[in-house]
Amino acid sequence: MGLGLRSGAWVCRFFSVDIKASVKPSALNIAKVSHLFGAFDHMETEISARWVVRFCEQSGDTWDDFKRADLVAFYQEKLGANETFHFNRLIRPGSSFSIVHGSRPAGGGWLTEIGDKLRVEPDFVLRCIRGCTQ
Repeated sequence: MGLGLRSGAWVCRFFSVDIKASVKPSALNIAKVSHLFGAFDHMETEISARWVVRFCEQSGDTWDDFKRADLVAFYQEKLGANETFHFNRLIRPGSSFSIVHGSRPAGGGWLTEIGDKLRVEPDFVLRCIRGCTQ
């Protein structure tokens, strides 16, 4: 049947599905998942991603664009006003180091900045699904 992801939609010969429209944040049942193991190949990024999913779920259960300030306010409401939210590679690549390859960029692009808002990309949702099912 040949399923694959193209432009944010699962595609096969007969149909395509917009993953962001089909899978609501609440469907990930993130409250029961302690960590999105392996979803972003970086523990801190996976922790940040879990916070984004919680925020999207409690902000209307949608992947709609949102303001960075609203996410930060949500995070601080839960953990305290002195806490700072770190995106940890969700927006821009960070550095990864290996003895074989040295330092190189890794990650980034799962949230896109659009003016003063952030957009959840389809690959973010897919990675979160994968992290919740492992």
